[in-house]
Amino acid sequence: MYHPLVDRLFSQPGSSPGSWRRRAATAAGAALALAALLARPAGGALLRVPGEYATIQYALIVAAAGDTVLVAPHTCYETIVWPDKPSLCLLSEAGPEATTIDGLHAGPVIRFSTALDSTTVVRGFTITNGQADLGGGIRCENASPLIVGNHFVANVAIGYGGGFYCAEGSCAPILRDNRFIDNAVLSGSGGGVCAHFGAFPIVTGNEFRGNSADLFYGGGVHCEEAAGHGSRIVIAGNDFFENSARGGGAISLFNPFALAPEIRGNRIVGNVAQSGGGGVMLYWTLAAMTDNVIRDNRSDGYGGGVHLVNSHTVRLWACDLSDNRAASGGGISFIAWCHGPEVIDCTIS
Repeated sequence: MYHPLVDRLFSQPGSSPGSWRRRAATAAGAALALAALLARPAGGALLRVPGEYATIQYALIVAAAGDTVLVAPHTCYETIVWPDKPSLCLLSEAGPEATTIDGLHAGPVIRFSTALDSTTVVRGFTITNGQADLGGGIRCENASPLIVGNHFVANVAIGYGGGFYCAEGSCAPILRDNRFIDNAVLSGSGGGVCAHFGAFPIVTGNEFRGNSADLFYGGGVHCEEAAGHGSRIVIAGNDFFENSARGGGAISLFNPFALAPEIRGNRIVGNVAQSGGGGVMLYWTLAAMTDNVIRDNRSDGYGGGVHLVNSHTVRLWACDLSDNRAASGGGISFIAWCHGPEVIDCTIS
């Protein structure tokens, strides 16, 4: 089955294939504050930082289920361990340009480790200077929060997920309208985002720029053994610009157990890979790639636009694969027991 909220997300105005583009992650401060108040569950309290509580962590500890922590414009120097309370919302008054959570390289900036659903919300922050083995910006295990309208900037992971990391089969986060800028992994994969071990994120309307996984895979997004049986990863309507990796400059998928991930309506431009897949690399993966613009990417090895390895039943439909460059297979390359791919109504030049 699809992620539980796929139908709702893609039924919104302007959500047809190819129409998803990154929307503004920041609104006027007054509008955000009003939205914060309207978004609170009935009966939920409003806790203000720093006016009433000195830190976000303290406010979250004091908060009850259904409360909202509203943060005024300033920089919070802290790392946050999210409490096991349902339906908490962490919102900024004035958006990510005015409100920052700086992790001071002391771990993930925010860590989720309990079974929470998408009524748990983080919205409107710059999340920066996180550093951890997994998930420098946000580390999310067994939780499914809504992460919307944030800027993930200059976070680092040693292993996986420089900006955001999610893992375990009940982990189904929604990443919507965020910016992932200059995040990195030092010795693993997923410079911007990594999904691992049964997680099945929905990644829509985000911008990925300048993220890197130069030793391994997925400069922008990497999914490895993600999406348990009967679930599906969705990567739709995102912009991937100038990301880099050893393989899969923008996107890499290593998903032998998943239903075909949907890669739909993305712009994948100017990304670089050393070995294969300047734009996209698929390894042992079923995938449906529809209405993507995959242009001006480069690989020093195989597949300037798309590189397939051991991948079965990959369908590319109505994609623009123009002006990509590689030592072998400028537009598409496929090696080692690939059955296909099906290429339908695509431009390759």
